[in-house]
Amino acid sequence: MKRILGMVALLGMVLVASGCSHKTQTTAVQTVRFAVPRNPDSLVVTFAQEKGWYREEGLDVQFTMVEADKVQEMLASGAVDVAWSSTTSTMIASIKNPNVVYVSPWNTFDKGFALIARPNGPLKSVDELNKSTPSYVEAVRLAAAQLRGKTVITTANTDMERAVASVVARGDLIYRNVRIIDFPPDEGLAAFLSGKGDAYLGGIPQRTSAVKQGMVVVLSGFDLGPAPINGLVTSRAYLKGHEDVLMKMMKVWFRTATYTNSHTDEVGAYIAAQLNRDGGAHYDVADFSRDWNGLEHFVDSPQYAQNDIFDRKGNNYWRRRWDEDNKYYYITRRSTPYSVSSDGIFVADTMQIKFIQRYGKGPF
Repeated sequence: MKRILGMVALLGMVLVASGCSHKTQTTAVQTVRFAVPRNPDSLVVTFAQEKGWYREEGLDVQFTMVEADKVQEMLASGAVDVAWSSTTSTMIASIKNPNVVYVSPWNTFDKGFALIARPNGPLKSVDELNKSTPSYVEAVRLAAAQLRGKTVITTANTDMERAVASVVARGDLIYRNVRIIDFPPDEGLAAFLSGKGDAYLGGIPQRTSAVKQGMVVVLSGFDLGPAPINGLVTSRAYLKGHEDVLMKMMKVWFRTATYTNSHTDEVGAYIAAQLNRDGGAHYDVADFSRDWNGLEHFVDSPQYAQNDIFDRKGNNYWRRRWDEDNKYYYITRRSTPYSVSSDGIFVADTMQIKFIQRYGKGPF
């Protein structure tokens, strides 16, 4: 009898120990505060929350939705741990916040930006000009040259304003030839549609809405310069103490992009619901399907990132964009006090190597 009671007691101890072990695993979940703009491309990373993929990696990701031009401010203030931003914004932010680092690419905004004008107005589209112009390159130059003395509504100190500067350069103009009116994207579109300004440049939701309301695309895509490269951004301190967390997030992002490739309508329905919550975006599944790997391209594997972004011959080689940004902000605009070195700021290439060493090349 004593032997039986002893076995029962031992079993109870094992069960208690087992319960304690399970509890320890539960409490090991890492909270990550994440700032994300409410744009179609950035919102896709929140879809992984719906699927529980962050939780599977031991992450409790808490999203904060914010305007694109406020993301870096939140990161610098310590209000969030990580943010969705671009190499351009990270470069500019590093001047005031030397602790900011760009960790991993998510998507390239190849054809996302568009310079929008009113129909039957003074600005003709490149397609229209190309009908009577011997080459497309010349049509681009003529389309851009139309901006001399014109007013463009966009969002200052973002990739959007940077795209306007690229248009100006392609028209053999200097930046002073164009007047910029600074608005957040939605407010800027509303102002443009009400009659303010000669042209408008915003994000994809605003572009989609403008075109649906009859506005004309003057120039878009690579005609506006090397594409912005959006991705995961954090602070040096967070990178040093949470490299494993950041790699887990990278893994989830690869998984999310891979899933969206084959479930585009499902993810598109989720994104449309998020954007149309306030009733103003008029964004639908068809819009998302057009954008996904159409207007933008998404990194679904380390190999894709290597070929497209880290390789010098890639369509979106990161340093090409970095150097063009420096030329614009330091030389053309004179809005930065110096040319910003990528050393210690762009760490995505190093993180790519470490990620492959830990997780391999996928698929995820």
